[in-house]
Amino acid sequence: MRLRQVLINLIGNAVKFTAKGEIGVDCRIGDPGQRGEGTTARDWPAEVELLFSVRDTGIGIAPEKQEEIFKSFTQADSSTTREYGGTGLGLTIYRHLVEKMGGRIWVESGPGQGSTFYFTARFRVDPEEMTAVSVMPPLIKEMKVLVVDDNEINRLILKEILSGWEVSVSEAVDGPMCLEAIAEAENEGTPFQLILLDGKMPGMDGLETAREIKSRFAHLDQIIMLLTSDNSFKNMKRAKELGIPFCLVKPVKKGELRSAVEATLGKVVLIAERKRTSPPAKLPELKPLEILLIEDARENQIVIKSYLKNSPFHIEVAENGKVGVDKFTSGRFDLVLMDMRMPIMDGYQATVEIRSWERLNGRVSVPIIALTADALKEDRDRCLAVGCSGYLSKPVGKDQLMNAIREYAKAEHVETQSAVAK
Repeated sequence: MRLRQVLINLIGNAVKFTAKGEIGVDCRIGDPGQRGEGTTARDWPAEVELLFSVRDTGIGIAPEKQEEIFKSFTQADSSTTREYGGTGLGLTIYRHLVEKMGGRIWVESGPGQGSTFYFTARFRVDPEEMTAVSVMPPLIKEMKVLVVDDNEINRLILKEILSGWEVSVSEAVDGPMCLEAIAEAENEGTPFQLILLDGKMPGMDGLETAREIKSRFAHLDQIIMLLTSDNSFKNMKRAKELGIPFCLVKPVKKGELRSAVEATLGKVVLIAERKRTSPPAKLPELKPLEILLIEDARENQIVIKSYLKNSPFHIEVAENGKVGVDKFTSGRFDLVLMDMRMPIMDGYQATVEIRSWERLNGRVSVPIIALTADALKEDRDRCLAVGCSGYLSKPVGKDQLMNAIREYAKAEHVETQSAVAK
């Protein structure tokens, strides 16, 4: 009862004094006391100390006021009473309740820096009520997991849970970084088996990121779980349509996450067995190439660069058609990857200017592969009409891109072709 009172009021104060940001509550073993070498419940001490903390990103408290707030019904500044109201039971009563539980309470804070209230409490350990810690299945310990969330606290919570299972955990803060991490892991020969994906992220949200993963990395058979604070039927339906087997509602409970992970183990086993019995085919040797990527979208730049990371190719990036034309005319490239929809100068105009410059300077035409999200035949015909050698439909997969590069790099600076890159 005392513990509930203290926590409810500290959390209530954190909510009251925090206009924006976040509030975190943590509990961990403080001083467990002396424990023997054995591992049974009776080897635990009669009491254990727990350390609690309630952290906020609110208005904060000046150092000289931090001791005063624990005096009877005192606030750090009288103006806060007018703006925010009182502080529940009052911190002096918190101190009294905490001391009754054999602990102490203190605060770490600064003006405008938020506050963290800590308190300890001692509790009796009942060996009869203790349960054995469950053993994780060996396959879970072997999993490589990517946690994707723009919120640092959410990533920390998931990482702590997963690390306790002896899982290898990597982090990404947004969709583009997620795609880059997946591509790099594949290039290193250690792809992720599981991706925990936040549903709401700025820029590229969880469902859009999942769609890109499915389009670009379908061959990896990765399992995606969507973590969402919005459990609406519409989002659940969209997730199912993308082949996402689980949608977990935040805050994610440890037991729920474990149950969902264990439910995927059968599929992980099948994927692992298939990869063990099907060694990758040997790829033809690649010669070094200078490649110019003209693409405005950062996430596409990241993914294509990661595809080519362990290849003998050197890739130069231009963020729009105008910059791309300038780089092309001032350098020497064996191949151009051209996004067709860009600001300032699009891919169509950039291709026309490159072909015109080549003719005026007596240069052999360099292959230009159009990268286009347009699926209509007339759009693709337009790419070829302005001088593109071929085209690839977005989102571009790694195998698709590598096959196209091999096709158009058979001879250096071949004449413009009208063939379509498959």
